[in-house]
Amino acid sequence: MLLSTLLRSLRERQRLRVADVCALLDCSPSAVYAWEAGQKEPGPAHLSALATAYCATKKDRAELARLRAFGPDEVSDG
Repeated sequence: MLLSTLLRSLRERQRLRVADVCALLDCSPSAVYAWEAGQKEPGPAHLSALATAYCATKKDRAELARLRAFGPDEVSDG
């Protein structure tokens, strides 16, 4: 799974719009779209804020950290 895919999935699971995320994180819509398109990665502070905003479980947070550690390329599930 890609970090960008997980971020979008978590946002949609909470039924948040990009505008909602921007208001919560005080960031631009272009930043959120770039994160979800895999063009950029959120920094550690934004990633933590996203996890909180998305009510991420421990498992979700572990997956976010794992994917972020490997960078923008797809991480093998094997």
